[in-house]
Amino acid sequence: MSIEVHPYDPAWPQFAAAAITELHTAHPGVFTAIEHLGSTAVPGLPAKPVIDLMAAVDALAAVPDPGLGYTLIETGMPERLFYRREPAPAPGRVETDSEAKPAPAPVLTSATTTASPAPAGHRIDRPIAPEPAGQPATGAAPNQVAAAEPNDAEPGKAGAAKRQHRDPAERPAVHLHIVTTASWPTRNERLLRDHLLRHPAARDEYGRLKQSLAATNPDGDTYTRAKTDLIQRLVDAARTERGLPLQPVWEA
Repeated sequence: MSIEVHPYDPAWPQFAAAAITELHTAHPGVFTAIEHLGSTAVPGLPAKPVIDLMAAVDALAAVPDPGLGYTLIETGMPERLFYRREPAPAPGRVETDSEAKPAPAPVLTSATTTASPAPAGHRIDRPIAPEPAGQPATGAAPNQVAAAEPNDAEPGKAGAAKRQHRDPAERPAVHLHIVTTASWPTRNERLLRDHLLRHPAARDEYGRLKQSLAATNPDGDTYTRAKTDLIQRLVDAARTERGLPLQPVWEA
């Protein structure tokens, strides 16, 4: 399955906010925090059209089946539950037979995304960057839903980013990562998101890499692994800024 990297879509945070509200409403009191992570949470950053959410709970063993169309995916990542919800027509829209979509391709589950099942050392492919270390917030991170101009592919680099946007009547796929409240403040995904929000140059460097890789039509695993060095450098910078010890982005 080839990777499609789309220009930033200002609707992504709205889809994330709706999914967060659904989870809190369906399971009141279960999640101590739920945030929008990954590239779709960073205005101006090209991304695959998949919404990444991370939720915190006091104990993974007590997590109920989230329902709402989410399917548990075994990834081998420690201290984490991973669920995927497939794309679907937006509420209120009926899909006709002629629009029926083919069976979903293998799930991409790397922290930034790897082909499912995840390889033996999972990593933060979908940038999950955090807010300042501290207590979990109950909603989206500051500035997370601010709209920005789409960061299209550079002129002359046809194909570096997919020009087509999602069907405006389609709800994008959602990846839900559930982790413990105790690990929440130092989760690499949260740290990376916040670092990209604070450092436009880092965001743009990451966006250029994603576009150039997507132009080669890689599979999910190749795409994810090709980003490892840069993501590791960005996460190292984020952790250093906060005085945190360095840590591999791949979760063994």
